[in-house]
Amino acid sequence: MANRYFSYKWVVPTVILAMGIGSYLYYSRDYRIKVEQGNQFENIVAPGINGEAVSLYGIKNKLVLVQFWASWCAPCMREMPELKAVYEAYNHRTFRNADGFEVFAYALDADTAKWKNALQRLEIPWAYNVNEGKSFRSNTAQRLGVSAIPTNVLIDPQHNIVGVDLDMDDLAKTLERFRK
Repeated sequence: MANRYFSYKWVVPTVILAMGIGSYLYYSRDYRIKVEQGNQFENIVAPGINGEAVSLYGIKNKLVLVQFWASWCAPCMREMPELKAVYEAYNHRTFRNADGFEVFAYALDADTAKWKNALQRLEIPWAYNVNEGKSFRSNTAQRLGVSAIPTNVLIDPQHNIVGVDLDMDDLAKTLERFRK
């Protein structure tokens, strides 16, 4: 009788724990960042590769993908070659309301040396790379509610959000819609 009781006393807590974890994973995928399409995206100012302050709003008259990523994030690393291909294809193209496409890459690395090494290893072509060195505890991640990576926000030159959490195929399709 003791064995039967022992085996069942852990079933309910285990099921409750599994349901909680499953619910968190299911619902968190829809809320990777707390911004909505159509709203204005706020400025981000963060340290660049040489420690200089880099401002998102300093990018003028471009469609900008704000990409949240980290060097330790396997899905981010898998996505990077596709993002580079989209960047190369659209960086110098003309759009209805913009003179090109740019990437503002916000790293959530606590170790800035690993972040800088990843930029070199991946041969990142865009100039706007920033990192506060605080991972998800950074002011920007906290303010925007970034809860998972990779995640991204596409903004127009007036800083209006035109896309959120786009995969690279959807990003290319969205950029095509803005072409002249």
